[in-house]
Parts: sequence; structure tokens; C-alpha cells
Amino acid sequence: MPEITAGEVTVEVEWRDENADVQEALADSAPFEGNARLWGDELYFDAPVDVTPEEARAEVEVGTVAYWSKGNAVCVFWGPTPASVGDEPRAAGPVAPIGHAEEAERLASVEAGETVRFS
Repeated sequence: MPEITAGEVTVEVEWRDENADVQEALADSAPFEGNARLWGDELYFDAPVDVTPEEARAEVEVGTVAYWSKGNAVCVFWGPTPASVGDEPRAAGPVAPIGHAEEAERLASVEAGETVRFS
């Protein structure tokens, strides 16, 4: 099971049954690190892959772990972003859901610029 670690916080990622090509590319590249960037209740960081996902959308659920192909980044959502309508998470553009982090809200303590590790 993949993990995302930033500072003292680690969340486990449960793969979902979509975008298997993206999951495989990320798994093959792991472990890798990037700098945390925040956009509302979303954390995202660079991923060393360039994949065109099979399925992408802007509306996601709390806890969604996704790949943003336009920015080659892994994203984790735990609440509203500047693009949200109401309290649901919404990406800035289409993202490819790849997994779910049950305790994604724990990432709220991460500060921009901190090192994030995908392993």
C-alpha cells in the first residue's frame, strides 16, 4: 500500500479501480519526493511521471488521491479548494483519481515547501 509522508504526517493510500496506468507509473517511480504546495484543502507535489490518464474529472471526494497530468503532480484532497462550490473538494482542472487516503485531513498541518515523499 503506497504512503504519502510530509513532516510528521504519514497517510496510507488505498489504490482504486481506475487509472491503473497512472498507478503503475507512480509505483514504478517510487519512492520519490517533491515540495508541498497547498491550494485550499488540497496538498499537491511533483511526480516524476508523464502519463495521459484514462479518466479525469474536477469533482472529487474527500480523501481522494489523484494525478494532475497538466502539472505532473500527485494531489490529495480533504476539503474545499478555491474552485469548490460548497464544502466538496474540487480540483483546478481535471485530475485522475488513483486512490483514497482515509485520514487525508491530517495533511492540513503540512506547510508549503515541506518535503513530501511518495513511497
